Amino acid sequence: MENKSPETVKRLRQEGLTFEVIAQMLKIGRTTARDWFYDRHKPVQEKQNNTTGFVNQNLSRTKNIEKEDVYEFLENLSPIKCNVSKNSNVNKTKSDYCLIIGDTHFPVQHRPTVDIFLETVRDCYRDWETDRKSVV
Repeated sequence: MENKSPETVKRLRQEGLTFEVIAQMLKIGRTTARDWFYDRHKPVQEKQNNTTGFVNQNLSRTKNIEKEDVYEFLENLSPIKCNVSKNSNVNKTKSDYCLIIGDTHFPVQHRPTVDIFLETVRDCYRDWETDRKSVV
């Protein structure tokens, strides 16, 4: 098997192989092969194997997962309670909606996705301000 490196990708590409073939040969993603060829790669870091914790010990991808295992995992989930400072005054009003953003992959998030979320928050705040002023 060939060495997984940007140099290998460049050599194979110069030999006329496609990114698809190179990716299959080196067992890397086609995008990774392309990034390595065009010097858009990040230094390769050894992946740390974090095998501690309930999920890794009970629901690993190498283990044959039964439906009961998933139910047991879900039963072990519990809400997180955050203590808030008692020093601040907070007025609560029921809202018609809730915003949730996920799967952003910080620090390499898709910036337009974050921009859309922040613009939505800004619009909601404007609506809230308008409603609040009309009540006062």
